Amino acid sequence: MSGNGSNEERDKPLDARARRTQQALLDAFASLVLRQRYDEISIAELLAQAEVGRSTFYEHYRGKDEVLLHSMSGIFEILAQAALGRPDHERLAQLFEHFAEQGQRARLFFLGAQATQVLPRIHRALAERIAVRWREREPGLALALPLELASALLAEAQLGLLRAWLREDRGVSPAELARGCAAASQGLLNGLRAGHCRDQVPGTFPVP
Repeated sequence: MSGNGSNEERDKPLDARARRTQQALLDAFASLVLRQRYDEISIAELLAQAEVGRSTFYEHYRGKDEVLLHSMSGIFEILAQAALGRPDHERLAQLFEHFAEQGQRARLFFLGAQATQVLPRIHRALAERIAVRWREREPGLALALPLELASALLAEAQLGLLRAWLREDRGVSPAELARGCAAASQGLLNGLRAGHCRDQVPGTFPVP
């Protein structure tokens, strides 16, 4: 894998050594993010924790933001499934339960000063995952908006709901939030499918 971090190259099969290196970096990142704020984690700390050299690191990632996005791949998949009307309610509730358990750390990440840096990339990655899954399941589907905009809307709705809940949950449990997230996503999905955009063409997401 080259260091440009594109989704296409990220999807290429890795040899055993490359997989071990990536797993070491992901494990190290997970350990660090549980102990300190994301914006306080340095590349040097990550490399020391993973016992990986700097040049090797840059063969896989351009920076810690890409490690973050790779580590969130499972989260993106859970949310993408819900966005497209096929939620796994148990996994979705477990995801929100995880954020609830993180408490202040999750609020700092999604609502604090660092959010302005990482949220645009998280939104873009989630929207891309939604678009990919949509193309796989319903190729050629006519929507009220171009696919990329429709996917961005669904991603924004999910992340906005999560942030609002972290800011002030008003007694809403993770299970209730999961049901509400799935229902809201289904409503948006129905609305997007009901319309038709004559000029719908494939597009690309702008780099933030």
